[in-house]
Amino acid sequence: MHIYFPSSLFGEKAIANNLKISNNDTIVIDKVYNFTVANPILEFNENIYLKKHYYYYITVSVVSPHVCNMSITIWDPEGDQYDITYETNMTQDDYREIPFGVVLEGNYSFLFNAELTQNINIHITIERGDKCLYDKIELNEREDIIHYNMSKFYNGKTIEFSYDFGTDRYYKFYFERVSTISVELSNYVRIDHDILDPQGITFIIYRNESLGYSSYYFGTAVGGFCTMNITLYCDVDWVNIAYAVVNKERIRGRD
Repeated sequence: MHIYFPSSLFGEKAIANNLKISNNDTIVIDKVYNFTVANPILEFNENIYLKKHYYYYITVSVVSPHVCNMSITIWDPEGDQYDITYETNMTQDDYREIPFGVVLEGNYSFLFNAELTQNINIHITIERGDKCLYDKIELNEREDIIHYNMSKFYNGKTIEFSYDFGTDRYYKFYFERVSTISVELSNYVRIDHDILDPQGITFIIYRNESLGYSSYYFGTAVGGFCTMNITLYCDVDWVNIAYAVVNKERIRGRD
């Protein structure tokens, strides 16, 4: 899907096609842009290539002696919209950093919309960080990850995956919401999560639990395929979630 931002919708805008090239492949953009009363919008239309499973940090700061508010909207390669932030009272050199976890690899569109009364200059950077959740998973656990993925959810969407678990073992589960939501919108994001073991026993882990970041240990009684279900509830169109399962240790009696 091609995303266009017609002048009739937003007014006049600046289209940014001259992206800054850097020797550091983690830096996508690092440039100062003009935002004027006549042209308060900056658009990157399907020309920001982002790699999946990584955090990208969008940083904005006014660099002239002025004040403004700014909203930032992202469209993913499927054309789905994320209103990730509404920054208020941005003053000179007050850097605001907004993280965005990428589910789909490909070309993204960005829209920076400044609310201003005078012409200003704003420094914008987009830089790739670490893989989502990897700041939560210990280094010595990463080689034991048996499942790692990210998914985009709409309200009520359910996903399911299965793994062959060993008996009498601990597995550690990680969950994190990795897309921010503008303060102008509802931040209601809740999760239901169950595990169905090989005997057909259902274990309710979360019911209507608020989701930011969470983790837990699950000890198995029998070996075989366990099925994990995740259902998300939200008041916005799309939310990105990262989740992982780590094979921990065998459960033994105390020495």
